[in-house]
Amino acid sequence: MPIHHTRYGVTVAVDRLPSESDARRIDEALGGNLSGIMIATPATLRRHLEDAYGNQLAHNATEDFHLQHPERSSKRGLVWWQLVVPALLVLGLVGACIWDYASALYIVWFVVFLSIGVNVAFKVFTAAMTIWQKRSTRAAPRLRGESVDSSPTYTVLVPLFEEANVAERIVRNLAGLDYPQQRLQVLLILEEVDELTQTALSRANLPANFEIIVVPDGPIRTKPRACNYALSFATGEHVVVYDAEDEPDVDQLRKAVAAFRADPDGRLACVQARLHYYNARANNLTRLFALEYAFWFDTMLPGLQQARLPIPLGGTSNHFRTEALRALGGWDAYNVTEDADLGMRIGAAGMRTDVLNSTTWEEACGRVWPWIRQRTRWIKGYILTAGVYTRHPIRLFQDAGLRGVVSVFALILSTPVAFLMYPILLALPIVQLTGLVPYPPVESTLLLASYLMSAMTLLLVIGLTAYAGYKRYRGGLLLLALLSPAYWCLHAIAAWRALWQSVRAPHKWEKTPHGLT
Repeated sequence: MPIHHTRYGVTVAVDRLPSESDARRIDEALGGNLSGIMIATPATLRRHLEDAYGNQLAHNATEDFHLQHPERSSKRGLVWWQLVVPALLVLGLVGACIWDYASALYIVWFVVFLSIGVNVAFKVFTAAMTIWQKRSTRAAPRLRGESVDSSPTYTVLVPLFEEANVAERIVRNLAGLDYPQQRLQVLLILEEVDELTQTALSRANLPANFEIIVVPDGPIRTKPRACNYALSFATGEHVVVYDAEDEPDVDQLRKAVAAFRADPDGRLACVQARLHYYNARANNLTRLFALEYAFWFDTMLPGLQQARLPIPLGGTSNHFRTEALRALGGWDAYNVTEDADLGMRIGAAGMRTDVLNSTTWEEACGRVWPWIRQRTRWIKGYILTAGVYTRHPIRLFQDAGLRGVVSVFALILSTPVAFLMYPILLALPIVQLTGLVPYPPVESTLLLASYLMSAMTLLLVIGLTAYAGYKRYRGGLLLLALLSPAYWCLHAIAAWRALWQSVRAPHKWEKTPHGLT
């Protein structure tokens, strides 16, 4: 970095002694004006870079993905036809109810069963792929007996916002990772407005390889924007993202490196560790949350890998090849589930994600309203990601192929739609049985079939959830799987909030509090 200009030339700072060829290249870049070279620590260089170019880097972190990939960016939100067509369908259904109530009700039944049935069928398929395969996840061999210099450099990104109460915990957890500290760069990413967390970390005794990065404030304040900003300073061959409350297995980085080295064709861009909760038994909400995660990470994601379908990433413990991550454009700063979006882009680019046989322990949200706010953001991100990929359906098939199309419609789109339809699934038989509103006569055979289909759908998901919970927690949480239908009511509330926000506040990031249990 140029640091001093005089009439005799330019003095530059570098982080290591340059070779003669490096010095010649620097001199050529300065038009033959190099007058001196100073050695500085990487942290010192980064601070000077932030002082000089911080605002520009923050702008790039926010806008670069949208400028380079406008059709894959969530900045536009839902396009006009994605708003108009559903509205017209609802108006048409209302008109049909007025014109022919009985026929319209049959249509409602069909739409509800199709919406939920597609989602359940896809979950059953992926679960079956996991259960029937001989080994659900190939355990990557752990690196042993290697010299420090042979281990690849690794960068850990830790976006923190309003985390003063847990800041020291993440420092302690990451300091305990079994990886050569000389090859490990840990970037703690703070927002400019978050003075409390800045103060908490300034008082912490940070290891030498830990650096604090402060992101200049901007038009949005999202996790992917913070990660994009920090990616400019990442020096590792691999990058992993951890959240504030994470407790990763101490050998997780070594397992990830082994997985990348075992990649037979060089197409492995990411490995996703399994996520589970250390406070799973705090209350019934955390128990249900833990069962849900057990199904998702232990049963569903390995099935997606086995079927060679794109894997929507979790928000943490994603390990990337840094080169591949940068080639993909990093994260979409305007997508509030940037992880799922990036997982789909990995698949569309002809690369793949594997599930790593390693666990990161997180804190489950144990309070109802924060849980609903968190789930609103996740479902809204799925809606926006589905909106991005369905803007041009023909192009979607050309870019993502058949497998990508299946993942977009059977998982990314059908998940929020199923939650939106769930209250209607519950309401229709209640309305019919109680006679609260006029209900058209229905053949008993058709009525019985519809009830049986509803019951089978619910029992299938409950059974799969119980199976996953048993595999992870043994018998401790099995009975809680029976409360899944009530748990899905919370999902429905979050889904309808997410639908509203998708139109009114698509980029709003509702922060989840940590350190509550």
